[in-house]
Amino acid sequence: MGSRRRSDLEKAVIEVLKNSKKPLSMLQMVEKIQKKYPLLLTGQTPKNTLYAMIYKREKRRAMDSEAAIIIRHNEGRSVYYKLMDNTK
Repeated sequence: MGSRRRSDLEKAVIEVLKNSKKPLSMLQMVEKIQKKYPLLLTGQTPKNTLYAMIYKREKRRAMDSEAAIIIRHNEGRSVYYKLMDNTK
């Protein structure tokens, strides 16, 4: 099923993570996306919106036996996100 389109928000996340030298927290991603694309994440809880998009997309990829694009990892009590090495 690999033909699913990427949303503008998902493309922005991928771009932000590609340009980052280290994994980013959800808040850091929101700040960078809002700085570059001010109209992309609006509303009272942009962090929750971004989290939900990442969670749903990666869950769907896992259900479809596709490779993950965004990897979540914990450092202590903090959660950071990075791209898989083969993401285009």
